[in-house]
Amino acid sequence: GYNTELLKIADKNLEKPGSLKNFFLKSRSIAINNLGYLANLSGDNKKATEYYEEALSIQQKIDHKEGMAASYYNLGDIYVTQGDISRGLEYLHKALSIYEKLNNNYGMSYVLNDLGWNYYVQGDLVKGLEYLEKARAMRLKIGDKRGLANTYNNIGLIYRKQGKEKEAEENYRKTLALMEETDDQRGVGMALNSLGILYMDRGEYRESINYLEKAAAIQEKMHDLTGWATSINNQGACLYYLANGDRKVYEQALVYSNKSLAASKKMGHPGHIKSAAYTLQGIYRKLGDHKKALKFYMLYITMSDSVANAETRKTSIKRQFQYEYGKKAVADSVRNQEVQKVKDALLSTRHSQLKQEKVQRYALYGGLAAVLVFVIFIFNRFRITQKQKAIIEGQKKLVDRAYESLHERNKEVMDSIFYARRIQRALITSERYVEKHLKRLQNKE
Repeated sequence: GYNTELLKIADKNLEKPGSLKNFFLKSRSIAINNLGYLANLSGDNKKATEYYEEALSIQQKIDHKEGMAASYYNLGDIYVTQGDISRGLEYLHKALSIYEKLNNNYGMSYVLNDLGWNYYVQGDLVKGLEYLEKARAMRLKIGDKRGLANTYNNIGLIYRKQGKEKEAEENYRKTLALMEETDDQRGVGMALNSLGILYMDRGEYRESINYLEKAAAIQEKMHDLTGWATSINNQGACLYYLANGDRKVYEQALVYSNKSLAASKKMGHPGHIKSAAYTLQGIYRKLGDHKKALKFYMLYITMSDSVANAETRKTSIKRQFQYEYGKKAVADSVRNQEVQKVKDALLSTRHSQLKQEKVQRYALYGGLAAVLVFVIFIFNRFRITQKQKAIIEGQKKLVDRAYESLHERNKEVMDSIFYARRIQRALITSERYVEKHLKRLQNKE
């Protein structure tokens, strides 16, 4: 099939050197994981576990987080189904932790749904409903109709266990509607089986068988061995209740329950073995075969202890506590780190402010000192200027007095000169006058 071809392509390319090695390793892990899923559907849990473990080993080497989470989830689901609750919870919580870190709501919703189912199987209905409600809210948010349908079915199982038949049927009907809407035939078979069980609880055995026959036919067609084993065992139980002393009906019931037991043993599913064993011990008791009745009753007790004994519940609670405490410790650690970061940031800011204030103070002091020096310089210059001005003004006065004295003397000298000139002009005959008289005398001669 497709996965086998993908595996061949990946292996062929892994033989070649190149930078795409991680890509082909990732492809190989996906193909192996899918083969594990197919083996799980066919009821070969041993082979499925081997595939999932191999896929996980590759994913861990290349640090493929999404793949690791998926493999942890698949392995957890198988281990819980086989009754190894402790290991199953460990893997489921590992898957949940990775999906939370990746903020993968789709993956988280699947793990939460499985954890809710697991607590339901162990009889912790309150815890189971708590996880399932979280899964329901998340699946509504992301619009996962098929996943939501499965969660409605599981919530219905808890309400049925609590004796709330009306609420249980409402959830089963929601499951059936969503499964038919999304054309999920396996889901349709599951919903029909759930409704069949509800009618069986009410004592409406014929109506119950009607739903269970439809469910078994779909599950056989879809190779859903787990669902088929459940549906045919429930048909056997209905026939057991309908027999009312009719040996032929009891023998008919034996056929269904023995088929269910064989399939459950093949899958290694304690819960299904327990259910089939309980039906068989009742049928053999009615048939008067007390040896076989005791044999199957002891098998029922053994499987009951395997599925939901006190030690298992303690392990589950311990795992849950470890997960919640680990989550809280991480949250506290992160919160403390954030608080410390805030404190460090505040201290750093305060330190920077103080440093800045110190620099500003020094700058202010420096500025004031510079201003003071400048003022002193200006004042000294002013004083020197004033002194120089006083000296200049004194010298100017002396110059002015000297000038005035010089002016007076000069005036006196100039007056004397002008006076002497007037005298000279008065005493000396003008050249024109002399020349005129000389010419007149010459004419007389």
